[in-house]
Amino acid sequence: MNAAGVDIPRTLNFIRPNAIWRMNGEEYPGLIWIQDGEGGGKPTYAEILAGWETITARKVWSNAMEFWNEFTDQEKQSVATSEDTLIKLVLEELRLSRGEIWSDDPRLGAGLDAAIAAQIITAERKIEILS
Repeated sequence: MNAAGVDIPRTLNFIRPNAIWRMNGEEYPGLIWIQDGEGGGKPTYAEILAGWETITARKVWSNAMEFWNEFTDQEKQSVATSEDTLIKLVLEELRLSRGEIWSDDPRLGAGLDAAIAAQIITAERKIEILS
C-alpha cells in the first residue's frame, strides 16, 4: 500500500530491453514484469530480491556493426591499426560474425582487456561499453 492508501502489487520491472537477466540458471528477457503469485513458473518478487546477487545483465547487440558503433572514431581507428594479435583476432571474429554479440562472451571480454592493455580504451570505458 502506498502513502495514499492505494494497494500496489509488489512488482519488479527490468526496463533494459537489450539485456537478459539470469537467476539460478534461468534466463529472462530484458523487459519483464513480475508480480508475486504470477508468472507461470517465474520467480516471485521475494525470490528475486533474495537472489539479487545471482542476477546479472547481458547486453546484447543485434550484430557486430551495432557493437562496433559503441566505439568512438578514434577508438575504431586505434583498434583497426593495432598490432596486438588478440585485438586483431577479436576484430576478425567480429567481421565474420553473423549473429548477436553478447557482452558476457569471454572472447569479447578478452578483446576489450587487450584494448585496455594497449591503451586504446580505459577500464571505465570498457564498463561503459558493456553497460
